[in-house]
Amino acid sequence: MRSNDKDRDDWRFAPLDARGPMLDFAAVAPAWIAAADHDPLFDEDVAYAGKLERAHVPVELVRYEGMTHEFFKIGGFVPDVAEAHVDTADALRRYMNEKAKNQRLELYAHKVPF
Repeated sequence: MRSNDKDRDDWRFAPLDARGPMLDFAAVAPAWIAAADHDPLFDEDVAYAGKLERAHVPVELVRYEGMTHEFFKIGGFVPDVAEAHVDTADALRRYMNEKAKNQRLELYAHKVPF
């Protein structure tokens, strides 16, 4: 078996189709998925979001109407892609703020009273 065939069984390559050992999806980070509705992989975006949701992983699936596969790369040519770029930054900002807030709460919870 060639190495690229073996890689296909790794859940990190194809989380919906992997035949290798599966990660407990409850342990993965929250996900924000940009789904282009004219992408041949659109159904996989929806299925992966569902899989994460069933594992109680916070997931946000955003559908971009009229967009095709790899639409993120054409922002210089398609002005509507800028909205997806802003949405991505907002999602990352929300996640990082939530993570920082949880870390602060964790620190306060471990504070020893004087």
